[in-house]
Amino acid sequence: MVALNVVQAFADQFAASLLDLPKYHDRLGMTAATGPSETTPLTALDRAEADAAEVKQIVKRTLEQLAIRGDKLDELDEKASEITYGAEKFNHRSTVLKNHSRRQRNYALFTCTIVTLIIAGGIIGIALVVKLG
Repeated sequence: MVALNVVQAFADQFAASLLDLPKYHDRLGMTAATGPSETTPLTALDRAEADAAEVKQIVKRTLEQLAIRGDKLDELDEKASEITYGAEKFNHRSTVLKNHSRRQRNYALFTCTIVTLIIAGGIIGIALVVKLG
């Protein structure tokens, strides 16, 4: 809402600068005291005011659209930040899981090696007992 107030104030100020009547009076051959000269019809001033009002509306509409685009860009920036945070969180979690999986695999390999050595030692021990005994 603040953006729309700023837009309205800017549009009004811009239109006021366009409607600076002494400039238009000079261009149209008019003075503030005498009004329109005989060669310049009043409709030229009316056209200038209408053009200024149209420009004011165009500027106002453009600034409103810029404010809306700015809001949309802010929303996209927030979403991008959320996605970046999610990606970083995912990367951290996947690294933790990878390390955990590696430890589990190493533990399983170590356990299998120990069990194999125990079984092999038992078989060798039995073979020696049978052979010697």
